[in-house]
Formats: sequence, C-alpha cells, structure tokens
Amino acid sequence: EEPPQWTQVDQIQTEVRLDGRHDIRTQILRKGEPWNLPYEALPGMKWRSGYCRKVHAVFSNRNIQLVEEGEQTLNGHAVNVYAYHAPANSITHWYIGEQGFWPALEGKVWVSKEDGRVLQLEESSTGFPPDFPLSSAIEHITFDYVRVGSNVETLPVASEVTWVRSDTGKMFLNRNTYRDYRAETISQSAEAGAEK
Repeated sequence: EEPPQWTQVDQIQTEVRLDGRHDIRTQILRKGEPWNLPYEALPGMKWRSGYCRKVHAVFSNRNIQLVEEGEQTLNGHAVNVYAYHAPANSITHWYIGEQGFWPALEGKVWVSKEDGRVLQLEESSTGFPPDFPLSSAIEHITFDYVRVGSNVETLPVASEVTWVRSDTGKMFLNRNTYRDYRAETISQSAEAGAEK
C-alpha cells in the first residue's frame, strides 16, 4: 500500500509558556501572518502540550500493564520497548467541538536503558462511538535530551497525529515540532495536512 499524499491545509507557529499544568500561547502566526485572536479561535483541532502528563499516566495508572517486547537502538540510544493496553477513560481525551471521548489505547513506549527516560511513545486510539467525529487516531511522540538553563531535560521535540473523520473517511495529519526551549517558553510549529 502506498503512503498517503498530503496537501497542506494550515500552518501555525506559536510560543508556549508553561504555567503549572496549563500552556499559554503567544506570538501566534498562521501561515506566516500574525494571528491577533486567542489560540482557541484558530480553526480546526487544537493541540496542547500534555505529553509529559500522558507519559506519567502510562506508568502510574494501575489499569495499565506494560509488557516488555525487547531491546532496540533508537537515535543512537539503547532502549527497552514496552507494549501496553489502556482501557477507555484512562489516558487520552479527544475533544472535538462540544463532544469529548476517552478511548481505549494500544501503545508502545521506548525507555532509555541508561537513565530510564522515555524517548518515544506511540499509541492508537480505539473504540470511538459511531456518532463521534473521529473513527481512528494514531499518535507518535518523540522526546530528546534538551538543555534548559543549566539542566538537561527529556522533552518532546516532535509529534505526529494521524486521524480519520468518521463522516467523510478523510485522513488528516498534524505534525508538531518543538524547539528553542528556554526556562519559560518553547516555540511550537504545527502543520496540518489532509490526504489528497
């Protein structure tokens, strides 16, 4: 099967400041032009920076059992790979318009053998109800060692989310890159594409 051919639909750039559990977005550009309305007024799906909470939930939720699949090398790092199943209402919440749903998940996590830090996470959301706007969603998050001030943290550097609309069957891809981490802000660039 050939990979989908994508058509770019939108491009968003923003600075993100983390304030406790909330992310505040400023310096928003849409297709290179300043966006003077709040982030929430942007069309389409909104992306939040809850990746670290998601990783924490995989390891702290009592309903999730990790099954070791073996060892690999990922971007030059020796890692252990674990598969997991998360029941509905446990980790990921999809919100579209006024509708929300917590799907069941099938996932994998890549953990550094050297220091136990998560370097990659993939998960596939399953069991969406027929009247929900999505029929499937797959998320892939890449983490790396990033210097922030005088500390080295493991932070997200990229993510891809592929989802399928239940009403049209059309597939969409959202790519996020995170860069320029500072003690207070990061820069996020997101591209949304639709299958041709």
